[in-house]
Amino acid sequence: MALVNGSLVGRRVERVGRVYYVHDGQTSIGDGAVEIGFSDGSVRRYEVAGNGEGLRIEDTPWLDPFAEPLDAVNREYVRDVGKWTAFDVSDEEPYSQICGSTVTAVEEITNERGVIIGVLIGTDLGRLAAKVGADELWVVVT
Repeated sequence: MALVNGSLVGRRVERVGRVYYVHDGQTSIGDGAVEIGFSDGSVRRYEVAGNGEGLRIEDTPWLDPFAEPLDAVNREYVRDVGKWTAFDVSDEEPYSQICGSTVTAVEEITNERGVIIGVLIGTDLGRLAAKVGADELWVVVT
């Protein structure tokens, strides 16, 4: 697991990805992981931790556990239930606001018990906030 403040300052944001739930051709845009790719090839991914309260921070890209090729059982499961799917949202508002920017500051957000529940990433072009609430990850770009 990566550190919240782990040397992001000075890195240039190359792309932003989100992981959304897709079922029966419908994409549920909202609470999935956010992944930031930097010009040096590094990645920082933020998602809800397994306990539903904290922020999980990874320095690896999201991997689809239901990527093809699938066996018949998993294919049926995906058809019936759906799956999380990664999308490049770099060219979409509001994410496009920070693409090409340089990280100037990173702050952790903690709850009253000291658990890291979010992160605020400041750049020279805007800010991205990712915060866990009610077992969902809320992401805002300003």
